[in-house]
Amino acid sequence: MKIMSPRVHGYLDLVVIAAFALAPTLLGFGSRAASLCYVLAGLHATLTVLTAFPMGLLKMIPFPVHGALEAVMAPLLVASFAANFNNLTLIALLTEGAPDYLDTEVPVGATDLLASYTYRIAFNDGGQNYALACAISSIVFLIVALLAYVNLRFFGGAKAARH
Repeated sequence: MKIMSPRVHGYLDLVVIAAFALAPTLLGFGSRAASLCYVLAGLHATLTVLTAFPMGLLKMIPFPVHGALEAVMAPLLVASFAANFNNLTLIALLTEGAPDYLDTEVPVGATDLLASYTYRIAFNDGGQNYALACAISSIVFLIVALLAYVNLRFFGGAKAARH
């Protein structure tokens, strides 16, 4: 089943590489999750450069092998994203997100993660802005749901679950 052309797949690969490389900075990943993202960005960039398709430079790896390797790497992106939320307890117990940035309207600290930041908006620091916390949680849910759908739909996970 051909879902997209190899050229479109190549452009999508570039977006995925950028997402892997920027996710730790944009989402405040811990060192383990950040390292995993950087390694996956490097691996995916190498895979893209070596694949025999329009975006490949050296054309050493057949395109179907490229797709099979991506099927293995896609769940790791979701895992690295989800692993970040396990650090919520550490942040809550050790630093509570402190020290705070003073020039912001919502409570955000130097050691906050996305999960602890959302928790602080909803339940701490006097403001209790449930609407903003709900919006952030909804966006995170949509990102994880989209990644799970893509993985199940395009990489054959749904077929394996049915048998």
